[in-house]
Amino acid sequence: MYREGNYLICAYNDVMSLKKEVKHNCLINIVPTLYKSGLEWDDVMPTIADACVRSANKLDEAAAKLIQKTSGDKELNEAVIQFVDYVKINCTGNVGYS
Repeated sequence: MYREGNYLICAYNDVMSLKKEVKHNCLINIVPTLYKSGLEWDDVMPTIADACVRSANKLDEAAAKLIQKTSGDKELNEAVIQFVDYVKINCTGNVGYS
């Protein structure tokens, strides 16, 4: 969950902040990095979108496993469910905020 959550937060942020970064000539971002690596410009955003879908699926799978592992302890399970919800909120926060 940690790895996928961080990836999603970074990828969403990079996509959302690209316009600002271009304006300030400060391109520390996944979009130009993928382009520079040889990916065709028209394939950059679909590649990022596909990676985000895969990452979100992995996060959901990890969350389900964690929730299942704690199902025997009601209090812990409720805390884990809340944690999972917070991770998902953080991952989508950039999109909602902008």
